[in-house]
Amino acid sequence: MSEITGTPVSRMRRWGVPLLVVVLTALVVVALNMGASRTERQTGAAPLPLVATQVVKLGSYRPRLQLYGRIESPSRVTLTAPITAFIGVVPAREGSRVTKGDLLVALDPRDAELALKQSRAELQDVEARINAEYTRHDSEQESLQRERLLLAIAQRSVERQRSLQNKNLSSKTQLDEALRSEAVQALAVTRIELNLADHANRLARLQAQGARYTAAVEKAALDLSRARVKAPFDARVLSVPAARGARVKSGDALVALFDVSQLEIRAQIPARYLTRLRVSLRQGQKITGQVAVDGETWAVQLDRLAAAVDAGRGGVDALFSISAGDRNFMEIGRTVVIDINLPAEDNLIAVPAQAIYGDRRIYRIVNDQLQSVEITKVGEWQDSEGQWILLKSPALSNGENLMVTQLPGAISGMKVLTAASDIDGQQP
Repeated sequence: MSEITGTPVSRMRRWGVPLLVVVLTALVVVALNMGASRTERQTGAAPLPLVATQVVKLGSYRPRLQLYGRIESPSRVTLTAPITAFIGVVPAREGSRVTKGDLLVALDPRDAELALKQSRAELQDVEARINAEYTRHDSEQESLQRERLLLAIAQRSVERQRSLQNKNLSSKTQLDEALRSEAVQALAVTRIELNLADHANRLARLQAQGARYTAAVEKAALDLSRARVKAPFDARVLSVPAARGARVKSGDALVALFDVSQLEIRAQIPARYLTRLRVSLRQGQKITGQVAVDGETWAVQLDRLAAAVDAGRGGVDALFSISAGDRNFMEIGRTVVIDINLPAEDNLIAVPAQAIYGDRRIYRIVNDQLQSVEITKVGEWQDSEGQWILLKSPALSNGENLMVTQLPGAISGMKVLTAASDIDGQQP
């Protein structure tokens, strides 16, 4: 009984399991094939990105560079009090426009007037002493002649007394008296000669004092004239620390102002443009541009480059002179935008801004594939068609196709479809 029932069971076990494995394997293969077919169909259905292109045309352009600058004036000065005095009137007002010679601050002149009177009195005193010295000198010269005459008489008296004494006609006392008179007279002559010899020294000292007092008079007169503080040039007033009735010392600030005719604009030049600008300046080429202030456009010209670079700055400051005109409305410290025209340069390419990736590269198309190219931005350029970015790269040549579409995720080797573009690399 067991043999009859056992045979079919063993056969099922022998063939059923392999058959089940085969069926399951076939189902897995079919599922995988169906998934692969679906993926292939989806991949094949995804369209390639359509991009605009531009043909490379190397040309000569004059790049335009946009800078941010600040208006300043090298003739910014602070007028100070020349003397210690009280402030009388203050016509100057912050922001006002003044012309050369206008009264800004008037100091109380009485202190300066007293100082001038004192200096004049001291000068008159020394002048009187100089005149007295001349008179004394003339008098001593006359006295010297008389004293020498008296000395000669005394000397003859001594000789006479000696002759009489030798003849026993005179006493020794009379000879001694004659010798004493001679000595006294000789001393008087010597004293006058010394005074006459010292005349030049006394006169030099008095004249030096006279020169010092003359300078004091001139200084006092100058201080008195400066008690009325006037504008040294056409200017705008920055600030007025002075106040009527306040007492100021010599050197205290009264008015700060700047020369409106000396206005200039300071802007930082990026390092990559410095070499070209220095060469242009050495060759005498003019670097010009424009600046817009309150809706008005002013011509500017690069005047010079700064002689020092501040720490942490990536370029050198350039100073631009402003064309002649009414600058009275311009404020010191105001920030402005300058568009300057750089010297013409060959082998440049003009592309729209969207053609540049990461500010350092663009993509050319070779066999419908993108190829990254490193570039250097030179500046901007504008014509009737719009705004362009000028760049250069030794890897690009005429006739190559550039992608001028900003394509997200663009990488070298990516396949694209190209479309005709109206961008043909305009020439200047």
